[in-house]
Amino acid sequence: NASAKYVPPSARGRSSAGFAARLRAEHSGSGPGKVSKASAEAAAHRARGGVAGAVLAAGSAPVVPLSKSAAKRARAKAKKEEQKSAASASAAASPATKDGPEAPPAPPPAPPPAMDPEKVARKINKQLKQIEGLKSKDVSSLNDDQVKKLASEAALRAQLAALGL
Repeated sequence: NASAKYVPPSARGRSSAGFAARLRAEHSGSGPGKVSKASAEAAAHRARGGVAGAVLAAGSAPVVPLSKSAAKRARAKAKKEEQKSAASASAAASPATKDGPEAPPAPPPAPPPAMDPEKVARKINKQLKQIEGLKSKDVSSLNDDQVKKLASEAALRAQLAALGL
């Protein structure tokens, strides 16, 4: 049996035709891989998101399921549109007219919680030290924020004096 060539175990028991020969046979429709027209249509229907064997109503398109991320984006978009329409509806429902009373103004924001006076003093001293550094520079080379900081020196000193530390 020196003339017999080696056949791997995974290929034993199959026809001796190679992969390319099997593909040619399937393509020409004369082989074990021949697919019937009905099963080809069912496969195409499944690929479009349908269920094999299901019949669509006349004129209806098959429902294609969305991917997880696409469904999430669709829900977010719907929620945003719903909030937008609710906001515009509430604005349209209660327009402020010249004859009617206006809505009461919003209450002023609550003052920030009281900080430790020592911390405030340290913060002000830090800013004053930065201002002293800016004074040593040429004023024409400073940007707008630095100029504003220089202008706030008197207010910072008054604030520090008000703390009394």
